[in-house]
Amino acid sequence: MSKWACTIVKEHEGTYYTNMEINGITVKDLPEGVNYNTLKEAIKNKTGITILKHKDMIFEKLSDTEKVATIDATQYRGIGKDCRVTLKERIKGWKPNFEM
Repeated sequence: MSKWACTIVKEHEGTYYTNMEINGITVKDLPEGVNYNTLKEAIKNKTGITILKHKDMIFEKLSDTEKVATIDATQYRGIGKDCRVTLKERIKGWKPNFEM
């Protein structure tokens, strides 16, 4: 089974792009500057992975022009936590764990 993580960035004009890794390898050629559903479909077509619906993501302010949401499907994250990584966790040093 593949381990994967992705960070989805929402830009101020309402478009999205992602930084995604599967087993520690960056997924290339995913679209940028598209709506969320287009990005979600492109991820599914390229990788076979279905990411969460937009309403289930946790988008948090990264800068004045961007919000970010991260999914971690590389490791067990603890009782009461799911695959969604908060910005606070990222600031504290969260990293995906691709070790087998």
